Amino acid sequence: MSGTKRRSCLEENAAAVEITLSQAELDRIDAVAPQGVAVGDRYANMSTVNR
Repeated sequence: MSGTKRRSCLEENAAAVEITLSQAELDRIDAVAPQGVAVGDRYANMSTVNR
């Protein structure tokens, strides 16, 4: 498992909650990555795992 390892990075990540996106920015995100675009199995074929 990976994650934030330095306090400075943790503080930077936590500060991201203060970011406010405009409606135009949200619309642009929806245009390039519509909701549901990343839905599906994590791996296409798991049949060879743990045999």
